[in-house]
Amino acid sequence: MRLIVHHETLYDYPQPVANSVNEAWLRPLTDERQSCLAFRLCTAPSSDPRPYTDYFGNTVYHFDIHEPHTRLTVTADAEVLTEPLDADSSPLQALSAEAGDRWLDFLAPTALTCAGPGIRDLLQEIRGQEETVSSFLRGLLSHVHERIAYLTGTTTVATSAEDALALGRGVCQDQTHVFLAVCRLVGVPARYVSGYLCDSAEAGESQASHAWAEALLPATGWVGLDPTNDCLADQRYIRVAIGRDYSDVPPVRGAFFGRAGAGPEISVSVQDVIQQ
Repeated sequence: MRLIVHHETLYDYPQPVANSVNEAWLRPLTDERQSCLAFRLCTAPSSDPRPYTDYFGNTVYHFDIHEPHTRLTVTADAEVLTEPLDADSSPLQALSAEAGDRWLDFLAPTALTCAGPGIRDLLQEIRGQEETVSSFLRGLLSHVHERIAYLTGTTTVATSAEDALALGRGVCQDQTHVFLAVCRLVGVPARYVSGYLCDSAEAGESQASHAWAEALLPATGWVGLDPTNDCLADQRYIRVAIGRDYSDVPPVRGAFFGRAGAGPEISVSVQDVIQQ
């Protein structure tokens, strides 16, 4: 699929702020799964965004705005070509032997994906049903989808997997954190993915950013799994950044001198130009 993305983040401040220092994880990845054909990042007030590559291989843009301002707009436009990838059917036990120190970052728990009693109980609910890596992951995918209802406004970016599971509701990042926590508990390397989903049911257009997981399959490599929609991540998905959890790859993160306002207003459009 050939997809066009427009992502706008707007911050309004109650009083002028200054010396704003920011980082943005908004440029889609280029690898064997997809190609970022074009990308542009602009800010108002204007700045000079400078890219660098972070620890996980993501392109991050750093920008500063020193003049006083009461509003900050960050706009990212991208054109991306995506390809599908299928899962394999390797034995589940093969993963732990092959993972080793190479994938330690995606095997170790984090503050947002730590496995407490609730996560361990969730694992026991699906234990014994798996025959292959794929069947285990698909079973886990459906179970997380059923256990955590999608409901906005009930969690924050600091909500852990254990807390989201106890609530029984949350958003895509919460469902993904629970999925990651269980994968890592059984020795399956798994990572957090931020990006976009182009929903063909909406005439090839989506109005939101998205998050899902990728798990490592021995023969295939990294395969995307989306607990929110209970499906594999196919060519409709645009991968922007990967990390251990949300805290590694927020769309925009920064600091400034002044008084904070309400949370940012985010507007996203993803269009399939081939359908049009």
